Amino acid sequence: MTADFVLQPALARFTVGDSTVQGITGTVFGMWDDAGRRVASGGQWGERPTGERFLLQERDRTYILNIDFPFRSPSPELRTISLDLSKALSAPGVPALPVIKFTPAKWKHGYT
Repeated sequence: MTADFVLQPALARFTVGDSTVQGITGTVFGMWDDAGRRVASGGQWGERPTGERFLLQERDRTYILNIDFPFRSPSPELRTISLDLSKALSAPGVPALPVIKFTPAKWKHGYT
C-alpha cells in the first residue's frame, strides 16, 4: 500500500453477542534501542504504547499491534465475536476495513 495508515486504538470496537466495547490502549511490539527507537537489530524486544494515534509509515517493516479492550476473554466456541477496525485503522483514499468476524474451528496443529 502506498498510503500512510493511522492506528487509533480508542476507535476499535470489539463485540461479543450484544456487548460492544471500545479499545482502551494500544501497543506495538518490536525491537527497541536504548533511546526508544525501533531498530532491526542490536536492541531489546518489547512493547511500547502507541498513544492515541500511531502512524504506520515504514512500509518495509512488519507491525505487530495490540489493542486492549475492557472485556474478559470470551469462549473461543462463540460464534458472535467480531472486531471492527474500520475507524481505528485508516488511511486517506483507502476504503474502510470490513468487520472481522471470528468463527470457531477445530485446531489443526500441535501445541508445541
